[in-house]
Amino acid sequence: MWKNVVATVVILGIALFIAVRFSSHDGVLKTAWVSLEPTQCHSNPWEGGNALPEGVSEIEAIKTFYGGQGIIIYDVQTKPTHEIVCMSCACPRGDTLYISVAVSDVQRMLSQGFSNTEGPSLQ
Repeated sequence: MWKNVVATVVILGIALFIAVRFSSHDGVLKTAWVSLEPTQCHSNPWEGGNALPEGVSEIEAIKTFYGGQGIIIYDVQTKPTHEIVCMSCACPRGDTLYISVAVSDVQRMLSQGFSNTEGPSLQ
């Protein structure tokens, strides 16, 4: 009997945590866009200095990497921004990465080199 009570309390605690973590006052999740110009040579944090394993998309790698930090990625979009780039590994690869995260996670993304943005333009 005590096992059932403990299990129920644990489940209710987890449900309450999820409800508080992912809701706002009006019950709608508030998200915001952050952006980054990824660099070349697999030097982005989600690549870990290596090419992504075959069959793993960059979006999957990004969601897994930041998910491991407790940051849920709601959307990822890329947009070409540079036609000419330098060949150094520290140079941007020519696109801008836009990532939608919960407003509560924006500061954590900014501390990792992302910038606030309005999101990807539809043009």
